[in-house]
Amino acid sequence: MIVALTGTPGTGKSSVSKILRRKYIIMNLNKIIQQHNFISGYDRERRCRIADMKKLNGYIKKQNKGKTLIVEGHLAHLLSVDMIIVLRCSPKILGKRLGKKKYPKKKIMENIEAEAVDVITVESLEKHKKVYEIDTTNISKEKVAEKVEEILSGRFKNYEVGNIDWSEEILTWYSPFLFLKKKKKSDWRKRKRRRDCCAIP
Repeated sequence: MIVALTGTPGTGKSSVSKILRRKYIIMNLNKIIQQHNFISGYDRERRCRIADMKKLNGYIKKQNKGKTLIVEGHLAHLLSVDMIIVLRCSPKILGKRLGKKKYPKKKIMENIEAEAVDVITVESLEKHKKVYEIDTTNISKEKVAEKVEEILSGRFKNYEVGNIDWSEEILTWYSPFLFLKKKKKSDWRKRKRRRDCCAIP
């Protein structure tokens, strides 16, 4: 079984994977992309390489030896997998986490907005039926790892899509007079999200 452990950058994928590695086979997609040069181009606007998803998907399929294989990365849900676990985080806290990682402000905003409107969850549901979510906002990486194991063991209750909603938090971003003013559309709304952009500069 191949399981995608995905989520917006900063939701805790790498930290949780280090814990899960004690029991499961973990494959980090960014490392695989670099090691095997699964790159099809370069996105100058986002300053990152574009993953060759076809080659990456073919490689991952060959690694399926019957045991549970967890592929970790924000592109993992775009692969041919059996189950998707999406790590989520409050946009406000996510912004702080990415700030500590020295992300550029533009990149922080792009990821915050993507998390706020459930981009990865929506993309996951477009491809798969078995999609589950874990809110990592206020719990330790050890606790998140426990929740991942619960899902892997078939205990899906409380992790089904729809339990996590950032709409109330989003409303606090805006002035109550927002809709009385004529404003330009956000640049983020104009841009089409690049789904195959990997975290490799």
